[in-house]
Amino acid sequence: MSEHSAHDETQLSPEDLRDTVPAFSATTQPEAIYLTESLHEAGIPAYALPQRLEGIAMGLLIHVPRARLDEAQKVIAQARAEAEARGVEAAFDLQSVADTTDDRHDELLMAMFRLRAETPEERDEKLREHAAKWVLDSMAPVQMAKCLAAAGLSRAEAEALVNEMADTQREAHAERNARRATLGTVFFVLALLLAAFVAFGSDPTCRAAAIYAALAAFIAGLVMRHRAREEMPTLPRQEGGDTAEGQ
Repeated sequence: MSEHSAHDETQLSPEDLRDTVPAFSATTQPEAIYLTESLHEAGIPAYALPQRLEGIAMGLLIHVPRARLDEAQKVIAQARAEAEARGVEAAFDLQSVADTTDDRHDELLMAMFRLRAETPEERDEKLREHAAKWVLDSMAPVQMAKCLAAAGLSRAEAEALVNEMADTQREAHAERNARRATLGTVFFVLALLLAAFVAFGSDPTCRAAAIYAALAAFIAGLVMRHRAREEMPTLPRQEGGDTAEGQ
């Protein structure tokens, strides 16, 4: 254990060290080891335990002292972001691209590799379709980078494509919300008109029907206005960096 880690652990009481809570669920043992070591380097005691559900392995839970939970989650988030950045960088390494395209068991990677035989225009058009779906599905950035590198894109080209698709999806989401807001306003106006008919109408049957219609229009307006405030799912936006050619 590092001097930093040993010093920080002395700041915790025995009760703190016994009172631990899960801070993160790692999917693989290497990930759990990497994150626990990152926590130890930050001076936070941590250990991983297998997580099982009805006898089925569900990864490993990383436990930390409850008193250090917030700090531990920040360390974990930073460690995962750094690992992700290294993975994206490595995906465009020439040897990594060669190893990726040799993996003939991965149908998606092989499909991306076959795009190299097409013209740049045809390749880019098909990649846009794929990238738009990957962005919405929140595909892991490292996997996305491997696919784009297999298709022959450099890191700079891949970043530009992913950012373009993310921006396009944000714009489309904003337009949908604007339409929903407008439709909600239309329903509210309709509800007011029907309410006025109820107030001044004389036929009891028509007034009863108008009451139900006004309520339905008002509820529909509320639903549309609520949906217009839906937030866009977090989309990956690649930060620029040193270009590593993946040709």
